Amino acid sequence: MSDVPSFEANESVLLFLKGNNVVGWNQGKYTIKDDKIKENGESMAKFVHNIKQNLTESTTNLKTENN
Repeated sequence: MSDVPSFEANESVLLFLKGNNVVGWNQGKYTIKDDKIKENGESMAKFVHNIKQNLTESTTNLKTENN
């Protein structure tokens, strides 16, 4: 299956997981090389910052919608 993520020995990755499963198949796996995300060229620090920011905004939006 082409959507199933593959892994190589000694590969550094960032994974989005739900339980033991990669969320979104290949879309939930990001390869890290030289402190950058291979798939988009973004620095690891910027990528993680953006994830945290999006999670914070999503949580805030859920709280607002539930009030």
